[in-house]
Amino acid sequence: MANFDKQYILDHKKNIHTFESFSRALGERALTAAAEKIGEGQAEMVEIPASITVSPIEATKCVQICVEISGVVVCYHAG
Repeated sequence: MANFDKQYILDHKKNIHTFESFSRALGERALTAAAEKIGEGQAEMVEIPASITVSPIEATKCVQICVEISGVVVCYHAG
């Protein structure tokens, strides 16, 4: 795997395609995980743990942003 630095990341922030599709996928996954966690019960709030990784994709000079929510990973390529 390639290494990357702060400037590489910042250069790719300005080229993110659309936030809408990535946000929609994350929102859908969070709501699904919340519904699974509540089951047939009720709650005032549901906490869903998530993990975010950011890594370079050397071949395409992109940055990959991945969010894992309840075992499901949603990734987005910026740049």
